[in-house]
Amino acid sequence: EQIGVEQGLLDDTIADKVPTDPVPVEDFGGVNLGMQSAKQRELDDTIADKTLTDSQLKDEETDTVPTISQMYPRGTDLIKLFESKNKTGEPYLEAYKDPSTGIMTIGLGNTKIDGRAVKKGDKITYDKAIQLFNESLRESIDELNDLKSFLPEGVKFSKGFESALISILHNSSPKKIKFIKDKKTGKQKETRGFKALKKGDLKAFSKELFDPKVGIVSAGGKVRQGLVKRRQQELQFLDPSERYDIK
Repeated sequence: EQIGVEQGLLDDTIADKVPTDPVPVEDFGGVNLGMQSAKQRELDDTIADKTLTDSQLKDEETDTVPTISQMYPRGTDLIKLFESKNKTGEPYLEAYKDPSTGIMTIGLGNTKIDGRAVKKGDKITYDKAIQLFNESLRESIDELNDLKSFLPEGVKFSKGFESALISILHNSSPKKIKFIKDKKTGKQKETRGFKALKKGDLKAFSKELFDPKVGIVSAGGKVRQGLVKRRQQELQFLDPSERYDIK
């Protein structure tokens, strides 16, 4: 319970400190989470059409194949910022209860260890934490590729949008992006965001993800300011043509 209290204080601290504007390099330990430079855009264009195959995922530590963190540095850096101990990038090596969801968590935002749910008292090594993080990133890549498969022909995400989605998918279930329960029937129906995605309307899709009122900003039935700040930081990764019009 003490860990949960400390995590709650950390969440409040992050919510107050994470700005909505692009973040200077020096603000987060040398990690630049802001918008792309021209050089970065050129690099992104070079690898934008590459999709990691199963064999590449298994051998992603080789020198010739870029790792997920290398392909999506801003997305993975943002995950580490929010999920690490005191914004240091260091994982939690002992399980704690997430104050927003009440779910036992460990490492860098992981809720499972080798297929089972994290439970109170679980401890892991640093190497195990990195392994779990990489496994969760691979799952996020699969979920990202699934979303991309619904885009109309000729429409694609920018590399920045993909980085933002990697962060969201690590933090939330892809079901939240696709489906919502109908209040009248109780059955699952497609979200406005998912409908916009299938039409290729990336601005409307981004609103349903990042907007402080209608975006993916709730946990445990309540709007969480930490999630609001996180979504606004992710929004900065998108190209201007993909961002919804903020009034």
